[in-house]
Amino acid sequence: MAIEGGCHCGAIRYRVNGELLGVIHCHCSDCRRWHGNYSAYAVAKLADFEFLSGEDTLKWYESSTKARRGFCPQCGSSIFKDNKDGEKIVLSVGAIDAPTGLSFLKNIFEDSKGDYYALPGA
Repeated sequence: MAIEGGCHCGAIRYRVNGELLGVIHCHCSDCRRWHGNYSAYAVAKLADFEFLSGEDTLKWYESSTKARRGFCPQCGSSIFKDNKDGEKIVLSVGAIDAPTGLSFLKNIFEDSKGDYYALPGA
């Protein structure tokens, strides 16, 4: 099953020809700053990922020594997080075309969550 997604303006489009692991909510301060709130990600094997358009315009922001974040320079959409390990790519779930068929898996970095919201069960 192929899943497609892209940025808000449509300049960058991609396809994943394989299974996605998701949805992971990340509450770390980097993700909250990047997305304006906690982030929702799905993980794909890099070998299953391909660009359909816009690869040449995609911009990367080196957010740490371990990760970089891909975004559209036209509309500013946050599309990817690359952990630089060469095996997987982390997709912003909001950039995946519906229906995604995905469901929530887990929260990560809960101790770093914003003080303006509560997690279920907390």
